Amino acid sequence: MSYKVGIIGMVGEEMKKDRWGTLKALSDYGYQGVEGSFLASESVAEMKDNRRRLADLGMETVALSCSQDNPEKLDATIGKAHALGAGLIVTYWGPAENTDQVLKLAETLERMAETCKAAGLAYCYHNHEHEFRPGFGEKGHQCAHELLVANTKTLQFQVDVAWAHFGGEDPVRLLRRIGHRVPAIHVKDLSSDNTRGHFTSVGTGVVNCFGAMEAAAAKGCRWMVVEEDRPNHLTHWESAVASILNIREAGLLLR
Repeated sequence: MSYKVGIIGMVGEEMKKDRWGTLKALSDYGYQGVEGSFLASESVAEMKDNRRRLADLGMETVALSCSQDNPEKLDATIGKAHALGAGLIVTYWGPAENTDQVLKLAETLERMAETCKAAGLAYCYHNHEHEFRPGFGEKGHQCAHELLVANTKTLQFQVDVAWAHFGGEDPVRLLRRIGHRVPAIHVKDLSSDNTRGHFTSVGTGVVNCFGAMEAAAAKGCRWMVVEEDRPNHLTHWESAVASILNIREAGLLLR
């Protein structure tokens, strides 16, 4: 079992004030990667230098994003991913209002995944809760996420465990089922099942985050990425620290 723990978002204000000091502090706490465009630029030389400096801290860029609405930007994103050493490109949202719409989305995502594969990268779709609502497929017995899995081959998935949970899916069961197509998960917790968007530090809420990490790791997942969309009782920075400490305390940080 081998994986790394990264972070997405949460520390944007700290990064604006002191990019490399913030990254050093994250590394000291145990984070091994950052997801997002923190270190991307229009200069290949600058991105390669950022990659080197990040490596000196024992960290990597996990993934960059490209919307399914703008596939024409994919080539540029692939170039930036290569310069930064990111192995993944992620689309973070897609529409899922009816079966035909989801099947069309699957076609678009699969084409983008094939382009990325040809460039030596994996392309992932990141879920929210709406993909797990029932009522899709010929008999209405499937959810949109199941249709995306069934109607693609090259496409990979970045499972957001909190949104899957809030959508009514057990993230552990989901990862046991499709984990072989999941190179990264978002490790995110919720303080409530009843109200959308009540987040909390990993390991302090209602989502089985640690079970999801173990299930993903058992299927070969490479990245466990901590995220909290909005702060709860702690600041984003405090929650970033609390989350990695809880992961360490659970014995799930591999160093």
